[in-house]
Amino acid sequence: MSLKNDIEIYLSHNDVSIVSFDLYGTLVRRIVDDPRLVFSIVEARYNVKHKQSIINFERDRIHAENKARKGKNEEDVKIKEIYTNLPYKESICRNLMKIEKEVEVDVVLPIQENINLLKSLHDRGYQIIITTDMYLDKGTISKILDNNGIDYDELFISGEIGLSKEAGGLYRYILETCSGKIIHIGDNSAKDVGMAEKYGIHAFQYKSQNDPFNDVSFGIGYKKVGPFLVCFCKWVGEKKKREGIDELWFVAREGYLLKNIYEALYPEEKSVRYVRLNKNICLEPFSYVQGDSSSKEKYDILIDFLKEQKIEGKTIGLVNNSMSGNLQNMLEVITVDEFKTQFVGLQFVKSRNLYKLYPSQRSYGFLEETRGVIGLKSSFKRSCIMFEHILFEPCGTALRIKRIDNVLNIECDEQGEEKVNNKLVEKIQNSALMYANTGCSYNEVISMRKFAGFLCNPLKEEAIIGTLLYDKDMHSHLIAPPQKRLGFLEMIKNARSAKTACWPDAYLVLYGNPIVKALYDGLIFLRDYC
Repeated sequence: MSLKNDIEIYLSHNDVSIVSFDLYGTLVRRIVDDPRLVFSIVEARYNVKHKQSIINFERDRIHAENKARKGKNEEDVKIKEIYTNLPYKESICRNLMKIEKEVEVDVVLPIQENINLLKSLHDRGYQIIITTDMYLDKGTISKILDNNGIDYDELFISGEIGLSKEAGGLYRYILETCSGKIIHIGDNSAKDVGMAEKYGIHAFQYKSQNDPFNDVSFGIGYKKVGPFLVCFCKWVGEKKKREGIDELWFVAREGYLLKNIYEALYPEEKSVRYVRLNKNICLEPFSYVQGDSSSKEKYDILIDFLKEQKIEGKTIGLVNNSMSGNLQNMLEVITVDEFKTQFVGLQFVKSRNLYKLYPSQRSYGFLEETRGVIGLKSSFKRSCIMFEHILFEPCGTALRIKRIDNVLNIECDEQGEEKVNNKLVEKIQNSALMYANTGCSYNEVISMRKFAGFLCNPLKEEAIIGTLLYDKDMHSHLIAPPQKRLGFLEMIKNARSAKTACWPDAYLVLYGNPIVKALYDGLIFLRDYC
């Protein structure tokens, strides 16, 4: 039976006039795994706004709260009391507290099923009160409630009152303040259920079975891929300004999610396109320029297509997952006689071949230029096919440009067996985009660490997506389970084979053991750094 049904049955048999809702974990949820990460975001935002940066704010903020609680006779503390214990100047503390309140508003998402329940009860005449153990002030909590469409009649905050649910005093205070029979709804079995019932308030526990944060694919998008792509797209935006790029072309199919993330970060920017150009379309025109006269028709069609894009005299940024630079090189060779156009490659990583083609200028790798973690560049290269599938548009690859009745259209291949990927990839993409749309992000280092952890040491439930994603060119899933028990050397060999593992770290997490995985990591480290 559902929580809603349990509550309805109880209400139909009891003369209840007031319904109390817990806030965090019941009506709203922070988007960060650990509430302490809020303090890391506060530090990052402060350092962006101020010339004199601070360090170790998370440590100092936690210590200040502990100190404030120890010196307090009441059951909870106010945020102002916490900040008086920070080892900074008063002006810095004021700015940090203001930023923390802003971040707390930004990092919250609604738990819609419970908000719908609250609205239904409110519409039927029940008095709604919000009861929360929190140090934030009434103004900040009110803004969180308003932003998430939560209507209420009374608001009880432990920090403001000096009494908490956890110690029980807040329930006693509510009973003394409110007239009428009360029920309480919350997610914590101890302070929302046990302590409420100790004071004679019938309580219901919310268990978040349908919460998307419990969905592995949602977590991959929101907590791992999304933060990394936000960092990448911010880097692309900075490169666009620095290199004088007129237009950004997000190249199909992996440019699909990248463009959506970029537009979420820069909604006012108009010089952004999603372009279905690849080696299938450019190879024959490239051959024509190299002397193959049989490809002239394809060359003419591509030139006409590029004229339609109005590229004359522009500097165009090519954004994709390519590490080789082949598309950029082909386009430069094809267009050299027709257009005064420059192309700048913006990709995650540069391969050795790409360094040879463009040793310094006109091609840039995000992971070469960005603070990250040891091994991220190497693990990215090992798992780039898996990552590419997460970025893909849900359609087949572009095959050719066709001229029909003097209209140019790009013809795509059938998606075929890769259709099985769509539902999973859509979930990951939507949650990554949701992260970008929240308007806040982990700082760069945290984002890189989370993504590196996903690539190098995924949880088993995360690694399973490698067995679910199908690659049409390979005619197989990205990870193929071993057909027999394997020894150490066979396991390592399989992990390094594209036929069995396009995501070797995930393969070893699923089918190896901690010793094999550690030895593999050691071999990779020796290869890359010794």
